[in-house]
Amino acid sequence: MKREDVDVLIVGGGPTGMAASLMLSDLGIPNILVERREKISAIPKAHYLNQQTMELLRQHGIDRDVYRVAMPAANTTVRYVTSLGGDGPLDRKDLITFDAFGGGTQRAVSDRASPGPTAHIPQTMLEPILERHARAREQGSIRRLHELTRFTQDQDGVVATIKDMEGDSVYQVAARYMIAADGGRSIISELGIAMEGPRNMATLCSIHMTADLSAYLPGDAMITHVIDFDGPFQWGALLPMGPSWGPKCENWAFFFAYRPDDPFRLSEEGIVPALRSILNIPDLDPVIHPLTSTGSISEWSAQRIVAERFSEGRILLVGDAAHQHVPTAGLGLNSGLQDVHNLCWKLAAVLQEKAGPALLDSYGEERRAADLRTADWALFTFLTHAVIDLSFGFPPAATSAQKRAALAEYLADTPFGRTLRARGRELMGTLRTEFGALDIELGTYYPEGAFVPDGTPMPETDPMACEYRPVTRPGHRLPHAWLNGTGGRVSTLDLTGSSRQFCLIAGQDGSAWADAAQVVAQDIGIEIRVVQVGVGCPFADPNGHWDAVKGISETGAILVRPDNFVALRVHALDGDAVAILRDAMGDIVDMPDSGVQAASFIDAA
Repeated sequence: MKREDVDVLIVGGGPTGMAASLMLSDLGIPNILVERREKISAIPKAHYLNQQTMELLRQHGIDRDVYRVAMPAANTTVRYVTSLGGDGPLDRKDLITFDAFGGGTQRAVSDRASPGPTAHIPQTMLEPILERHARAREQGSIRRLHELTRFTQDQDGVVATIKDMEGDSVYQVAARYMIAADGGRSIISELGIAMEGPRNMATLCSIHMTADLSAYLPGDAMITHVIDFDGPFQWGALLPMGPSWGPKCENWAFFFAYRPDDPFRLSEEGIVPALRSILNIPDLDPVIHPLTSTGSISEWSAQRIVAERFSEGRILLVGDAAHQHVPTAGLGLNSGLQDVHNLCWKLAAVLQEKAGPALLDSYGEERRAADLRTADWALFTFLTHAVIDLSFGFPPAATSAQKRAALAEYLADTPFGRTLRARGRELMGTLRTEFGALDIELGTYYPEGAFVPDGTPMPETDPMACEYRPVTRPGHRLPHAWLNGTGGRVSTLDLTGSSRQFCLIAGQDGSAWADAAQVVAQDIGIEIRVVQVGVGCPFADPNGHWDAVKGISETGAILVRPDNFVALRVHALDGDAVAILRDAMGDIVDMPDSGVQAASFIDAA
């Protein structure tokens, strides 16, 4: 049997797998990706990329291609309406509209927090971009219609048997590491890793259609929730899927949800009647696209499950193979891409013998904690949807007549109608935890991992997660600030390049750090870029944003990992910069006992 050797085998060609291939290639790591599907999935799955995800795509030169086709960020609103069509007294009423996910009134705060706006782009449009970039990288080999059939592993690597489904042949790949990006369908079940958490909280289903809705939409929206007056769904959700945006959008996804104990299921024949009824457009004639081999309806269970561990030997789990979120807050795909970002620089460092294998232990340690946080938040926002019916005065299991009566009272131009609308706005305002949770999206932190703690306590955060409070505490994402350098304006998040190097950001009196970084980088073989910020330095802080968040004196320094997380913070230099940096780097890439040595000489004041 033919056998190939490669550093990393990636199983699964969805967004996380393709992102892993292109990131590893950017880091000079040969990789093979196998995917059993011939084409990208036709199912309109994830559609929202948050700012931290856009930052990592920026690092790897993909963000511009995404923004070029994504819906304009200014248009990211979420609407609740009675219908799209009809001319009755309760038809086409806008009940409440939020600016959401960094759009509209949220834009100024989001722009200050990150160099990259959010993006609304359906997975069906994102996947081709990622695949095109992955195929363009010389170190990667993307193989569709190739399926993993079995694998074994030992202390040196993984041997996988791959079936070429098109050529009907079988070959082996011997990889030093394997990344499971297959959603858990073929690998995790064989590793004995349990998925923990609640399941079957609701059944969600989606359809994908082409339809002209331009006569029924007052403007653009990321999500339009529509009341189902006469059907079994309570609410449905309409999402634009491009390629045009605004009322002239051609393609749409529509999402329904069933309660866990509801015996009703939408049939193929019932799709168009259900859409005509809930949208109140009796003559709607959409083209319904097939999504699976069995039909045009994609069903899945809402669940919040996270793997008990993210690795087994030389096999590492990412994305849905490691965690599955409920869809509210749009955190699932984002968390998967952030898994890959955390993992790839560590894999590269180990494979290039710039770090010990123990560095990879920090991948699961860090990302499992972060993914538990986002999965729990997604579940929290899912359960918060219970306020929606209450906001509009619907009793439990409301009948059509009860819904109409409640809405007539809610919309009435009377003192009590104004009271009901005020109450509704307050109750619906709690949904900001879903549509504006900037701290969940940008405030990622790792309680333990590949960094040197500085002894400072965890800073207080906004309990509703809407306010993001940037800090340079080790284990946290590096805050964004615009700097002026000789080459023009750059973000602090641009200083690590395409995840290739560490960066040491020093104060204006921190020239000793430049000499230290040169010595340590040569000793350990890891590139460390030094950036001094301040008066008379190569980089200036034009608006004072960096000075407000840096948390160090003018002799201090912050060491930033290739994935833009803070690895070390020295408030003020009090000792030998070479020794401080050498010991810290040793703790970070080789992972000895928790960084005690380095922490002993860090002034965390």
